[in-house]
Amino acid sequence: MKNKKQRQIRDHKNYDYLTITAKVEREEEIIASYATLGWEKVKVTEDKRFFDLDVVEFRRPHKVENKDRLQLLQVKLETLLNTYGALRHKRKAKSTTFGLFGGIFGCIAIAAGIALLVTEIGQLTATIAGIILLIAGVAVLTVVGVFMRRVIETEARDYSERMTSILNGIDDICRQANALREVSDDRA
Repeated sequence: MKNKKQRQIRDHKNYDYLTITAKVEREEEIIASYATLGWEKVKVTEDKRFFDLDVVEFRRPHKVENKDRLQLLQVKLETLLNTYGALRHKRKAKSTTFGLFGGIFGCIAIAAGIALLVTEIGQLTATIAGIILLIAGVAVLTVVGVFMRRVIETEARDYSERMTSILNGIDDICRQANALREVSDDRA
């Protein structure tokens, strides 16, 4: 059929091919890292489902020196890249969960206190319970607000240290790959 997309013809006799999916924001770093392993970018296309992802196609000569060692470094690189992505995704998970549940609890207490005050007008016990719930709700929201700052700061510091360690590991892998391929590191 004439309307079908024409696929690029690949030379599997002389080249190995690799296709990855990368976040658009980190795409250039990832392409540069794969380049240190001998991969040449062939084509970049937008992912069909996700706006923040691109599909990157690479090729590398089939006969390359130290191919086994480069493959091992590639596996290590991909592991670190995946770990880095997971950390970026989870870096605010604790603070978000803490803030969400604390905020919901505080708001429920305030709403229950208001409901008691409005619906049970004139009853001393209900009025006292309503006031106590209002005070408890405001106190919970205040405590959550104060602790949120600490949780966010701690979380940011912990994840920053872990992410920096991963980025250093990626740089180390790229240096090793460059040494195997005997080229200078021009990724920066």
